[in-house]
Amino acid sequence: MKNLKHYLIPSFLILLSVVLLLVLKKTPSKKMWDDYSVFYIEETTDENYIENLFKNYNIKDFISLKNQKVPLTVSENTPEYSLSLSSLEHSDYLDARIKYFFDKSGKFKIYYVENKYFKELNDMCSFIKDTSDFSCGVDSKESFPVFAFLILFAFFVFLVFKSEKKLLFAFASLIPLLYAFMLPFYSCFTGISLFLLGIFISLKLWNRKGGFKRLLKVRSLHVVFILSFFCQIAQGALCVFLYIMTVISVISVFYLYRFFEEKYFLHFSFKPVQIRSAKTVSLLTKKSYLGVVFNTIAIFLFFVASIFSFFLSPSLSRENLLLPSKKGSPSLVNLDDFFSWRWEALTFPYISLNSPSNSKYDKKSVSFYVYSDEPDAIKESLKVMSFDEKFIEDSLNSIENLSYPALEKMFLSQGMKKSYGYSSSGSQNVSVFTIMVVAVSLFVSAAFLLILKLNRNKNDRV
Repeated sequence: MKNLKHYLIPSFLILLSVVLLLVLKKTPSKKMWDDYSVFYIEETTDENYIENLFKNYNIKDFISLKNQKVPLTVSENTPEYSLSLSSLEHSDYLDARIKYFFDKSGKFKIYYVENKYFKELNDMCSFIKDTSDFSCGVDSKESFPVFAFLILFAFFVFLVFKSEKKLLFAFASLIPLLYAFMLPFYSCFTGISLFLLGIFISLKLWNRKGGFKRLLKVRSLHVVFILSFFCQIAQGALCVFLYIMTVISVISVFYLYRFFEEKYFLHFSFKPVQIRSAKTVSLLTKKSYLGVVFNTIAIFLFFVASIFSFFLSPSLSRENLLLPSKKGSPSLVNLDDFFSWRWEALTFPYISLNSPSNSKYDKKSVSFYVYSDEPDAIKESLKVMSFDEKFIEDSLNSIENLSYPALEKMFLSQGMKKSYGYSSSGSQNVSVFTIMVVAVSLFVSAAFLLILKLNRNKNDRV
């Protein structure tokens, strides 16, 4: 039972880290909505000018404020439709829906265009910039920085081959690599590159007497690990939390390796022991030097990539234009609000004026008589409406049957139980802070490289 605890707890921590990384992963994305691209342009731009451009670039069925109607499938002559537009039945939902067609400041108006027109939309945006003074932009598609991850993976492979503890280093580095894959941001890549370098150098003292005490005295390694942690701050609290879990999982790997290593040598009468203590081992070896060289090159490439990503992104994104988005904090109406509004719109004409003032918000059941023309007479029948799953399903079907490009159709494409708010158009772009973090890491790595070069034959207290 005692031995069971020795590997169950570390194994659980490793498994927990993997699960958290898989569940809480973040994909670099500038997309505001699934299936739709967002086109934004100065609010003062003439509406006819924009619509003519959509027509010239063969962009159809775009969602705009101008082409919105009352989202009901009933006839315009019915009391339900008429009351929805009248001042007698003021609709908070229809008013709040207008916010989707402007940025938070109200300086830009917004159009939602299906992703199949993404190329045409970008061409149109380029034309506007080339031929007018209007500021405009399009949110970009999701992009995984494959090249940057391949650089990190190549660095990992290089360190595996150069490591004195190849198997241990490979196992210990798998979780950090998974972390970088699930959180593929340049600051995260930079931090993990530094972290792998720190592990690589530290393993030179594995199983040596006084190894841990020696590590506590190597100031350069302190800087490497602290800077690795600092790099995660650029991407927020989630990355910091997952990084901490990653570090815990790496420590768990070390613990398990040491535990099973000792169990293995119990079967032998002789156990190999490192002759030289940690004090006498130099960390400034040729392999360490090459590791720092490769790390510096990798961080330099991350820095260049982040600079390119920053300057190639729309200038409006760098100004943090706040647009309606599926990623923002809940502050805009959604499908649940639509269901409530539709219930009110369909039942309000049939609620008695003598009912309590809040009776139209009763989401249980409403009954009323309807009349239909029959060959011999007018027929009266009782109609019962209930706010239940059937009503929700009917509401979803009604959205699909709307004859115009309704905003609700975009809601429907996002799935059920979604909350929407404002999000920066550059929320997943490279920020100035990210560039600064990578630049500082590059400077420290280059300084570390210079110090190593000057002290190759000296003590490792750099």
